[in-house]
Amino acid sequence: MVKRLIEHIPIEVKLKEMPVAKDFRHLQTFIEEYKCPHGGFVICRAPRRIKITKSIQAIPWQELSKLAEMCE
Repeated sequence: MVKRLIEHIPIEVKLKEMPVAKDFRHLQTFIEEYKCPHGGFVICRAPRRIKITKSIQAIPWQELSKLAEMCE
């Protein structure tokens, strides 16, 4: 088994289907301050993965278990 350490995966959880910019402003700040290479993720009720900004993706809560794969 190979173990890998990922220092930061910024995640924000929202109940909405489609979060708007003000919903994830703190997430954007975290990404900028900590220079997260994989960006950040908003876990929500979106019907599919959606790229919200250059560094933030919205992903359906059902895909939460795939998050580590997305950051490889």
